[in-house]
Amino acid sequence: MKYSRVRLFLAISAMLLLSGIAYSQDSTCAQGDFQCKVDAATKRITANTSDIEAYYDRAQASYRLGDADGAIADYSKYISLKPSKAEYLSDGYSGRADSYRKKGNMAMAMADYNRAIATAPTNVSGYIGRGNAYVEQKNYAAALTDFNKAVTIAPDNAETYYGRARVYQRQMNWNAAIADFDKYISMKTGDDAYLSDGYYARGACYFSKQSYTQAVNDYTKAIELHPTAAMYKDRAAAYRKLGKTALANADDQEAAQIGNQ
Repeated sequence: MKYSRVRLFLAISAMLLLSGIAYSQDSTCAQGDFQCKVDAATKRITANTSDIEAYYDRAQASYRLGDADGAIADYSKYISLKPSKAEYLSDGYSGRADSYRKKGNMAMAMADYNRAIATAPTNVSGYIGRGNAYVEQKNYAAALTDFNKAVTIAPDNAETYYGRARVYQRQMNWNAAIADFDKYISMKTGDDAYLSDGYYARGACYFSKQSYTQAVNDYTKAIELHPTAAMYKDRAAAYRKLGKTALANADDQEAAQIGNQ
């Protein structure tokens, strides 16, 4: 299961709010209507080409639409307009780094994550982003260092624990991963899909530990919140380890039905 890039955007947005950064939200757009947000920001830019927050808003929305090039262009403009505080500039670098990473340009992404951290060493988004970039490069020791720093800076940010848990998982440190997933789940994200993801990932750790009953329990919670074909397939595998063939077959059928939809 891959790390969701949506998570990174939400983590950054949460930190912006916590740090008091005021970026505009167009009240006429639905929360997930990113094309509307792009259009609204474009109108603001047309009215005032120096509207720095409009470039930031459009960059975020473009990123969510999958337009990494558009996001990079707007983050670059935002940076060039010289945000008033170091943490704002740091977020510009971090956002542009995420966009470079989406394009697979890891050299540019890492350079911007480094700039983000150097500009505002307590801005957690840079550490989260760079930590995930290190994970993609299979540099788990460096990733763990960044997520440890992120946890220290923002112990109330659930995403720091989720990211670190994923690193532990790749290192096959199942107990440490489970402890961080416990913390993540206990903090609750407010979104069923993300909470489901936490249960699903923890279930995978239990499966790897051969704790199949606990794996089934977590996969079941994940399915109740936000079912996917992969969850049914993995629960089926756990049921088979427990000798529950009928339940495993039923889950395989559910996975097939979801896959055919």
